[in-house]
Amino acid sequence: MKQVYLAFGSNIEPSRYYLTESLYLLKEMLNCPVICSSVYQTKAYLNEIQPDFLNCCVAFKTNKTALELLSITQSVENKIGGTKEKGKWADRKIDIDLVLYGNDIISLESLKVPHYDLSHRDFFLIPLLELDPLLINPKTSKSLREELRLIASGEKTDPRNVGSLSSGENRQKENDYQNPALF
Repeated sequence: MKQVYLAFGSNIEPSRYYLTESLYLLKEMLNCPVICSSVYQTKAYLNEIQPDFLNCCVAFKTNKTALELLSITQSVENKIGGTKEKGKWADRKIDIDLVLYGNDIISLESLKVPHYDLSHRDFFLIPLLELDPLLINPKTSKSLREELRLIASGEKTDPRNVGSLSSGENRQKENDYQNPALF
């Protein structure tokens, strides 16, 4: 089994709803326990005119291949409406990235693992370190804590912990979404 880490981001309201619903869809498709970090509010990465994002990371163990996981995450994105048709840096209901797949290094046209920009994204590194403070980037052999320390000030998104996602059995509809319970 592989230890897997995914990163979730949303900057279209209701962002917290989209994160929660995406996590539920993922759990249904994986049929395994999923651990979720806190949610962090961040400035948009390298784009000052976009609204702030809500970001979190999840961890789980699976026998699925990295390409199977890519297909699952793309299916979740499509169900929520987080397609990347508007461009790489467009606003998103949901964006899910496969950040780490065990200690594997994967370099395919459709998938780069570790995530190609992991070392520069504090909104990945901080929630990942919350899930496992000893994580190592298999591509650089550096600890994620060290990579976080080395991020240039111009690349920082100033993540601010804004709590947890909903774990309630009764998920609310998008237009009813108010205040989530703890995840």
